[in-house]
Amino acid sequence: GQRNHVSLFAEQRWSGKRFQISGGMMVHVLTGNLTGIHAYPGLDISYRIIPDLKVYSSFSRSLRLPTFTEMYYISPTHQGNAELLPETAWDYQMGMRWAKGSYSLSSSLNTRWSENSIDWVRSNSSEPWESRNITDIFSLNMDIRLVLNETLFSSFADGLRMQFGYHFTDQIKEELSIDSKYLMDYLKHKINWKSSCVFAKHGLISVNINWEDRAGEYTDWDTEGIAFQRAYDPYFVVDLNIKWNIRSISLQLGINNLLDAEYADFGHIWQPGRWVTAGVGVKIGGGDM
Repeated sequence: GQRNHVSLFAEQRWSGKRFQISGGMMVHVLTGNLTGIHAYPGLDISYRIIPDLKVYSSFSRSLRLPTFTEMYYISPTHQGNAELLPETAWDYQMGMRWAKGSYSLSSSLNTRWSENSIDWVRSNSSEPWESRNITDIFSLNMDIRLVLNETLFSSFADGLRMQFGYHFTDQIKEELSIDSKYLMDYLKHKINWKSSCVFAKHGLISVNINWEDRAGEYTDWDTEGIAFQRAYDPYFVVDLNIKWNIRSISLQLGINNLLDAEYADFGHIWQPGRWVTAGVGVKIGGGDM
């Protein structure tokens, strides 16, 4: 297969004391494999209500062409599909950003309508994976992020910074009685908390805590080697990092998955348990490390 691409893009910006508007259009001409002409508009608007608070909104149309792997790859376990159609999607987002002193807060809501979504699928575990346009998907995503800077905690800690985030996704799509590699599985909930602080003037300690809940199922095998579909279990992971500086020497200790959680992040691929790393850095001469 071969493809030749020609893209023409135009954009216009308007700005004022409190608002900014940016609009554009791209025309994409494709010849060879999947010949066609496609137009992709986009618009971004932001408005600063007060000096510390800004709201924004945007929409756009996008395209993903099937890869040559998805179209032509053949192996004992995978079968490409030369008749694949491109994926198209409409995205709409609105959100706000607020920052004042030691605080900052941002949140966003995003909707996405995709058509002709491409994935590798199969009817059962004895069949090879085949690439197909399987369904249309409507996605709803929400993100919240809160940051607290060191000046808020200067009375009892030096250089303390905390960050909290929450992500939510929901999908509406046709229920299909097939195994899917990617599209049927998605991260539904994610809570993240990060903190770091300086101690004893020479040390830095940071903690990263994640709780994730993934929707969907994956293929697993029982003790007799019989395949079955298993739902993802939520998991909780804590990472710890410590750094200590002694003049020109820097000592580092990292512990990933501190609580030794057992979890599968994607498919039946189990992630490492507790993982400890250590390192030493030496600063020679002037300049920063």
